[in-house]
Amino acid sequence: MRRLFLLIALLAGLSAWPAPVTVDVAALPAGAECAFDGLQVRQEAELLSFTTGDYELVLDRQRNYVIKSLVAKSGGVVGLDYGQLFVVFGEDSSAGESRQVFYEDQSSVKVTGATLTVGKHSASLLVTQTWPRLQIRKIVGFYAGEPYFRLAYHVLATGSFHCERTTLNLGTGPELLAAVAIDNGNPAWKQHQPGKWFNLPRSQADRWFAYVSAEPQPNGLAVIGADPWFWEKLPGLILGSGRKQGGFTVEMIRWRHHPTRTGDAMFFELFLAPIQGDAVKACRDLQKRIVPGL
Repeated sequence: MRRLFLLIALLAGLSAWPAPVTVDVAALPAGAECAFDGLQVRQEAELLSFTTGDYELVLDRQRNYVIKSLVAKSGGVVGLDYGQLFVVFGEDSSAGESRQVFYEDQSSVKVTGATLTVGKHSASLLVTQTWPRLQIRKIVGFYAGEPYFRLAYHVLATGSFHCERTTLNLGTGPELLAAVAIDNGNPAWKQHQPGKWFNLPRSQADRWFAYVSAEPQPNGLAVIGADPWFWEKLPGLILGSGRKQGGFTVEMIRWRHHPTRTGDAMFFELFLAPIQGDAVKACRDLQKRIVPGL
């Protein structure tokens, strides 16, 4: 009980600490809250929420901290209503193994730690997960005064298997009815069609794509692949689809048909932000803001 009260006190006073402080989020009780540099953090029985002046991001604690929602503060548009990793283990007849799919929110994935580290101008949540033959470190980063957050997965193989694909899967809210990316320097738009699959071009100069609503002054979601090395490892065409209820899914794929061996490693890294108005300009401005000169 004494340790629990100490954790609550630490969390309540983080903004006063000049040096980084790390808190065991998994040990905190429902109702614990803190605020620092414009970021409010609240732990509930099933959810963990992060609120800034631009958005509220909610993670599902009961489902291994997968993304449950991202809602813009301006206009209340739902940018995301889910986000998680999944891995397809291919059939291996020589080892007597059938094809299997493992999702981040399944019971076969075990969370071994969830810690929040707060510094002077940033904070990050680290969730460590044990998967079948994988160790994964999931990082959600927040930056004081910035409209975006960072989502990263660092994947390490702890056993050998044939990886059919490893996919970061995001789903947008139903109000977002058009997608845009850059193709040979020009915006390429995709209008929402329920149940229809399509491809978004992957530009190496404009490392982003976006989803927008149909309003005269649209609201939307920017997905920025700031790291050039990560971005170029994705397929040249990024797979997406129109959801039946409105909105889109996107699947960013790595380790496609990869004979994975113990010690193999790779990562996903994205920056996500609500946007308003001209999506192309907003995304280009965000990319320059996140990685100036790249």
